[in-house]
Amino acid sequence: GLNFPVVAMDDYACGRSAAKFLLEKGHRKIGGIFKSDDNQGHLRYAGFASELTRHKLRLQEESIAWYTTEDIEDGPEDRLVWEQSVLRRMRDCSAVVCYNDQMAVQLIDAAEQSGIHIPADLSIISFDDSYLATTGKNGLTTFVHPKEELGRVAAENLLQLITHAEVPAEVLFPPQLQERDTVRKYP
Repeated sequence: GLNFPVVAMDDYACGRSAAKFLLEKGHRKIGGIFKSDDNQGHLRYAGFASELTRHKLRLQEESIAWYTTEDIEDGPEDRLVWEQSVLRRMRDCSAVVCYNDQMAVQLIDAAEQSGIHIPADLSIISFDDSYLATTGKNGLTTFVHPKEELGRVAAENLLQLITHAEVPAEVLFPPQLQERDTVRKYP
């Protein structure tokens, strides 16, 4: 097959950094919501799991929720059932790592409707630093997705490939955290 150079976020490192940040804040029971039908979700989960393991913390599979694109696009009734089951899975956790800002916002809404306060009862960290990160009453603590920079490097690499120049096989952008209001120190 063709070996195209990769220009991407270092999703594994992001998953590790999310767990590390929560651990530094004193959290020990950390849940996660990850997307199963894309590679990013698996890389973020793997990084997250490796950091917990490194701290000799048992990875609580019952506190990990996986979802697919279809799960989120289902009707409101299905989504409500799904959200309630996710909240049940997270009930022993003090913090949750969310696959992206969209999922974090959904979790915050579901939690608040169930009387769970963010970050007082549950800390939430996510990825992308999208426009959603600053629309709610709680600004999301989230990892920046350097879209412009990523696009620029990808375009430069493409131009170099066209002229048959060597390009690095992989350019991975390191995690960069944007701290806002959804994570608190624990206890």
